[in-house]
Amino acid sequence: MTLLPQDEKLALAAYLEKHSEFTLPASAKDLDQALQALDQNYLNQNTTASRYSEQYARLKNYFRTSMLVLLLISFVIGLLVTPSSFLVNEQKHINIYWLLLTLLGLPCINLFLWLASMVWLTSKASSSKRPFLLATVSFLHHKISQWLAIDVQVSKAFWHWQSPPQNQTWLASSLSHGVWLSYLSAGLLMTLLLLLTNQVSFIWETTLLSDSRFLSLTQWLSTPLDWLGLDLPTQADILSSRIDHTLQEQGTRQRWANFLLASLFVYGLLPRLFLLILCMAVYRFKLLNRKPSIQEQVILNRYVQQEAHKKRIIDPDHLKRPQNTDYEKQTLPVCPIEKNSLWGLYEWSDEIPATLKEVNAYLVNDQSQQHAFLPLTHGQATYLLVNNAHSPDRGTMRFLTNLAAQQASVQMVLSKNKTSHFDAVWLDLAKQLQLAEPKYLPEE
Repeated sequence: MTLLPQDEKLALAAYLEKHSEFTLPASAKDLDQALQALDQNYLNQNTTASRYSEQYARLKNYFRTSMLVLLLISFVIGLLVTPSSFLVNEQKHINIYWLLLTLLGLPCINLFLWLASMVWLTSKASSSKRPFLLATVSFLHHKISQWLAIDVQVSKAFWHWQSPPQNQTWLASSLSHGVWLSYLSAGLLMTLLLLLTNQVSFIWETTLLSDSRFLSLTQWLSTPLDWLGLDLPTQADILSSRIDHTLQEQGTRQRWANFLLASLFVYGLLPRLFLLILCMAVYRFKLLNRKPSIQEQVILNRYVQQEAHKKRIIDPDHLKRPQNTDYEKQTLPVCPIEKNSLWGLYEWSDEIPATLKEVNAYLVNDQSQQHAFLPLTHGQATYLLVNNAHSPDRGTMRFLTNLAAQQASVQMVLSKNKTSHFDAVWLDLAKQLQLAEPKYLPEE
């Protein structure tokens, strides 16, 4: 089974916590131990694999295999299509420029369309439309997930990691350039085989262009090909290859063959290879430097705080030192209590503090209480007293996001007690959601 990197496992766990009933164990000592929950068996009659990480790894392997199959199919198509371009007459004459047009015409048109789409997507940065190729791959991914009986949320988590919005353009571009590079490689190989096993004469003809203009065009196209060090057609070869000249020397045929192969390599393969490397590098760079989502940050803070708290507890010198949480508590201001102000007590299981006897206090512990509380916040100063003895989870993030949308000036309030070990986590969450700086509840 493929071992998943920690950042992928963290993204998978965050997605599952946000969109399913899965939660990482709160009793885990650190993040590594918590993420091992993804490797544990669970019962689900709709899936064939019993571990979330196993299903994710299977999808990852199938995705890579599918990309290789796609490249192989394009290679086979290139092998089959190329011979049809070698249309010869009874004298075994081939129009060299018509042959180049049939071999490179469609790839060049696609390249210009790709450049135009990149310009359009750059100007429409906020557009939610996905590239057509990526939409097709996403559809196939969905069908493969159903065929493999993969959990729906695991399938979505994998695609969310593989194709985040900021990376979709580069992933689609990498696939497109990879397919065309495979197609052109097959075309170059088949062209070489046909030239090795057939003797043909290369000719040219034109109605609109004069001989001098055609000669200039050929020499202009040959300029980049000189870097390969091949023997290319001379001016005499070009003039002697006009259609009304029936005889062609062996050296002239070979120089035209070199011109054909070099053109396929320089004007076909090299641009695709360069763009493939560029797009893959940008895609990989963005993937490695992606910012953790809010849910991922919540998970990270949750176990970082637990680990730090554990280290303070097992301090071997047994000295009573001022702990960091006490220091943080002293730096936060105390929240003033205004009479008849609106207060929400989030996940509050203790008695309502005496300092809140003269305010409008509401418990917001379950979903129905939260829905009833949100409309009350319109046009009124709102305070939210949270239970900072526990770390926030995905439900906390959803509720606070909805509350901030209803009342932008909501004030988060923390309680001062000995069991408040997650103050820094709540402070970080408030910062991420762009809430006002939390304050402490006055002591009774």
